[in-house]
Amino acid sequence: DPAAVAERLSAMAAASSAALRREREAAERQAMAARLREEQDREYREAQERDRERQRAAELAEAARRRAEEEARLEAQRREAEEEERLRGVEAKRRRVGDEPAGDGEGVARVRLQLPHGAGKVERRFRAVDTVGHVRDFVEVHVADRGLGLRNFSLCTNYPKRTLSDTGQTLEDAGLVPRGMLYVQDHDA
Repeated sequence: DPAAVAERLSAMAAASSAALRREREAAERQAMAARLREEQDREYREAQERDRERQRAAELAEAARRRAEEEARLEAQRREAEEEERLRGVEAKRRRVGDEPAGDGEGVARVRLQLPHGAGKVERRFRAVDTVGHVRDFVEVHVADRGLGLRNFSLCTNYPKRTLSDTGQTLEDAGLVPRGMLYVQDHDA
C-alpha cells in the first residue's frame, strides 16, 4: 500500500535525519574539541616561548652582573696595585730624601715650599748639593703622608719667575742656598 510505503519512508527519513543530526553534532563537537586542543597547544607553546625568553633574559642579566662584578674586582685590584706601587715609590723617595740636616750652617739650604689649594707652607733644610729632584721627592712624600692627592706638579720660583724642571740641578745652582722659596703648582687643578 502506498500510504504504508510513504509512512515507512517518512519514518526512515526521520530516523535518518536524527542520525544525520547526531553525526553533525558529533562532528561539530570533534571540530570544537580539535580547535580547543589547537588553541591550548598554541597557548602552551607561547607560554613555553615566554618562559624561554624570561630564562634567556635572566641568564643574560646574571652574565652581565657577573661581568660587572669581575670588572669591579679587577678595577679594585688594579687600584690596589697602583696604590701599593705608589706607596713603594713614596718609601723609596723617603729613603732618597734622607734626614734633614741639622742647623743652618755652610752647605745647607733652607727651602720654604708654598703648597697649592691652601694646604699651607712647609719649610725644610736640605744639603746645598742635594738636587731639585730631592725637593720633588720631599714634596711627594709630604703630600702622600698628609693625603693631599697631589700627583702632577712643578716647582717654581717667584722672582725671577721660572720653573725648576732639571731634577739633577743642585739647590746651590738653582739659587736656593742659603734660603729659597718655591711654589708647588698643581698641573691637575
